[in-house]
Amino acid sequence: MKATQLVQQILPPLVYQTLMKIYKSIRKDSFLYWEPTSLNWQTAQASCSGYNEASILEKVKHATNEVLAGNAAYERDSVLFDKLEYHWPLVASLEHIYQKQHQLKVLDFGGALGSTYHQHQAVLKNFQQMHWHIVEQENYVTCGKENFTTDTLSFHYTINELATKKIDVILFSCVLHYLENPFQFIEEAVKQQIPYLIFDRTPFTTEPQDIISIQHVPAKIYKANYVCRIFAETAFMQKLLQHYEIIWSWEHDIHIDIPCIYKGMFLQLKKQT
Repeated sequence: MKATQLVQQILPPLVYQTLMKIYKSIRKDSFLYWEPTSLNWQTAQASCSGYNEASILEKVKHATNEVLAGNAAYERDSVLFDKLEYHWPLVASLEHIYQKQHQLKVLDFGGALGSTYHQHQAVLKNFQQMHWHIVEQENYVTCGKENFTTDTLSFHYTINELATKKIDVILFSCVLHYLENPFQFIEEAVKQQIPYLIFDRTPFTTEPQDIISIQHVPAKIYKANYVCRIFAETAFMQKLLQHYEIIWSWEHDIHIDIPCIYKGMFLQLKKQT
């Protein structure tokens, strides 16, 4: 058992959280942490290094190769995991789609070099007529096309490239809150009449407005910082539910420095009236 887990079991929750907050403030370079900012999105973004650094791509590429070589169970954000874990709400959502559509064509928006695909490949192979399309930043797509494309995994620069592919679902996993105009992509899904959407690991606040923050990534993962928003849940859902309805939802046990809840949702396009 890790020392932090032992301390957490011994101390009252409030005391543990307070001590961890102090510790993280002292050892910021060792932890992921989120720093609220009064800057607008564009100004905050200009102060950040971003996700498109070449060194980050190289770490993600190396980690993906380790997974494919059987040296790790899966990777996320270049971090390798020894034990395979399926994300069952996602699996259940994909199974539901397959039963309705009799195929499974996934558009994984911001899916890196196939993190979620490789993590769930043992499950995905059970679906007939399955294809996993990843839309990512240009350098990731180029790398994916050159190194990781298969019969069932492909990489694309834009959603529009897939307009004729009869996509069943767009997966937005831990990605929308890193985008300046996230609803632009939801509007594209509506325009193309994508039957289903899956949101996962998306942070929400009960505050009336989005919270803009800077997320700092420690060097032990890769040293970077991103502008990130915590969505005002009421406003977000009002927009989303104009076109989609929730089939089911779930929460994640993720805690960051800004009070919020990370949620996932499985949604279906509303029928035209």
